[in-house]
Formats: sequence, C-alpha cells, structure tokens
Amino acid sequence: MENKSIMNLIDLLRNVEMFEGLSSKQLKKLSCIFKENVLQAGEVVFLQGNKSENLFLVKSGFIEVIIDSQDTNINRVIRILGHGQSVGEMSWVDRGVRSATVRAVTKDTILAVASFDALDEICRKNPKIGYRLFRNIASDLSFRFRQDVGTNSKRQVY
Repeated sequence: MENKSIMNLIDLLRNVEMFEGLSSKQLKKLSCIFKENVLQAGEVVFLQGNKSENLFLVKSGFIEVIIDSQDTNINRVIRILGHGQSVGEMSWVDRGVRSATVRAVTKDTILAVASFDALDEICRKNPKIGYRLFRNIASDLSFRFRQDVGTNSKRQVY
C-alpha cells in the first residue's frame, strides 16, 4: 500500500470510535492489516446468518444494515452507516454468525476490511491496542443497550 493510502487509512481509523484513544504509532500498525474494497449500490457485503470473518469500516459512501424477519419475510433497514462507522465488531467479539445483512447503498462505496485473524494477531502482539479496542467496543455496546432500554422503557427489561 502506498504511503498516501496508508495516511488516508490512519485518518479513517482516527475517526472510528472503535479506535479512539490509540496513538498514531498504534494506528499505523493497525492500518497495515486493512484492504480496500469498492462496492456498487445494491451489492451485498455479507448476509444475515453467514459465518463472520471480517471487520468493515466505511471509508466513503453508505451501507445499510438490514434485519430479515423470518416470521414475516419482511426485511427492515435498521441503520444506515457512513464515513467512519464500522460493522462487524460484535461478530469479532463473540465469533457468532452475522446478525444482519449489510448492503452498499451508494455507487463506489469504499470499505476498509480487516480479517478477524489479523486483528487477533495485532491484539496478541500489542495488548495495549487490544485492551483499548475491546474497551471501546464494550462502551459502545453498553451505550446502545442503554439507549434501547430508554427507548423501550414501557417494556419490561431483564
């Protein structure tokens, strides 16, 4: 990867919540494991229920997160993600199957993609990076849960 491309990727990582609090040196180490993938509108990134192997960061364009309701056969867009947002961190943490389908919304959507194996290797070799990544993911999941509980406060939550 050329130097300008690495710098662009470091700038992207700097703007992704998951990588908040990491130094420029740590971000540079991480940048080496990402590859770019260009998608066209309507192109599927991954399908709900499929095996998980990669983390995706939106570099440009937009992707939509779609839940397939098996009961009603209705697909529901639950979120649209753009520059600096990520998808796949839950699957990296629990190695579960994909909980949603993700599809490109815009022409020439660019995603930065890293394999879970490469992320694991960086975290093993650099425990401070691993600690920060997992702390940021846990914080984000906690925030989302608290928002959902607040939104659904009339429902009983266990």
